[in-house]
Amino acid sequence: MIRLVVANQKGGVGKTTTAINYASYLAKKERRCLLIDCDCQGAISLLLRLTPKHVLGELVCHRATFSECVFELDEYLHVLCGDQQTVEAQSALWNAGQDKSTMEGFLAPAESCYAATVIDSGPSMEPIQAAALAYAHYVLIPVTMDLMSLHGASSVCETVRLLNKSGDRRIRIAAFLPCQINQRLSITRLAHDGLRRISEAYEAPVLPGIHIDQAVHRGILARKAVIEHEPDARVSRDYMLAFDQLTNLLARYEDD
Repeated sequence: MIRLVVANQKGGVGKTTTAINYASYLAKKERRCLLIDCDCQGAISLLLRLTPKHVLGELVCHRATFSECVFELDEYLHVLCGDQQTVEAQSALWNAGQDKSTMEGFLAPAESCYAATVIDSGPSMEPIQAAALAYAHYVLIPVTMDLMSLHGASSVCETVRLLNKSGDRRIRIAAFLPCQINQRLSITRLAHDGLRRISEAYEAPVLPGIHIDQAVHRGILARKAVIEHEPDARVSRDYMLAFDQLTNLLARYEDD
């Protein structure tokens, strides 16, 4: 099973939008996917207008079972939602040590049920984010074309390096995904240069970029991933191209 965390230690870079759309992409390919919201803001529930009976925090704190917490969006896409109860779960994870076995314990049922887990992480490196990274095989890093986003991406890469160094884990930076691209801005060119340097330093490729497109917001209003709501929009074509390459990369990494 593919375990992918979508992470950047800066907010507003498109992590949640990317996670929702990649999970939808896998579902369209009839690959059963579990989308997990590790952000205490519960962004996935808000964007998709989901009303789960139980959430991630309850699972971590042993107040609900895995099956009770999973929200079935459709046949191939299920969601494990987050909300403010994730804050309470932080202390439970801290006490458990935030290692790989922490997430593997309460996500064990997912191993036999899904082809992939896609985890949307929050911007700060709190216990649940560290546990998600420790659990994951791969990290996808969305990056907007600004210097703070590049710094957030570098911070994730350094955290991955330290986690790999401190135990028996082998977490891999799968790729960087440039987001919210506007070629008319000079900062975009500067950020591309900085992203190339980070890519070379951590030996992870840069995927084709995602351009700014109002179709994303229309998808949110429709409570759907943009690739599902407006498949012919430029941003949907951008995502499909990037996700095709990402999926091929993950398959290649699995074979290594």
